[in-house]
Amino acid sequence: MSVHYDKEHKTYYVRWRETNSITGETVHRKKTGFQTKREARTFEDETMSLKEYSSFSQLADLYYDSLRGYANEETISKKRSLINMYADDLKPINVRDIKKSDLLAWKNGIAALDRSVNVKNMIIQVVKAISKFGFDYYDYPNFAATMKAFPRTSDDIKEITVISPEDFQLIADNVENEVYKRYFIFLYNTGMRRGEA
Repeated sequence: MSVHYDKEHKTYYVRWRETNSITGETVHRKKTGFQTKREARTFEDETMSLKEYSSFSQLADLYYDSLRGYANEETISKKRSLINMYADDLKPINVRDIKKSDLLAWKNGIAALDRSVNVKNMIIQVVKAISKFGFDYYDYPNFAATMKAFPRTSDDIKEITVISPEDFQLIADNVENEVYKRYFIFLYNTGMRRGEA
């Protein structure tokens, strides 16, 4: 593992080699975007220590850090909240010690929650992403690879409520700010989402 400076982007990056435990092939990995050499060295030190021991909670924190630059803070916060609220049973366990039976017991607990299938599947998706992250970057077993999502039923599918043109006109007439008014009219007429406009 080594720290390097990227002259083009004026940031530091860490580069290392890993051996895939299944195929035996050596792959080169790179983590970019560190503003200071100290940040890169800290990542390097944490990575080396995590090769020895890492709880699911520690691995999850590294996963969230790896999302910076790729996902916005709201998305990262949402994933962190799902794990904090629904994965307490997994958090203290060493990643190498998580068994399929542990996951099955945890998933059965999620199934019993009074939450929508979409929320339950989002929780599973985050756990699977953390598991895959540990497998890809730290050579941990991908313990959640076989975990499947909950099937959706007809009760889970809800029709979207569409605002009629008359109702929308009532809303638009009550918007005082002209910029917002035009913005809402544009969104309504094109069907775009906020981020697409």
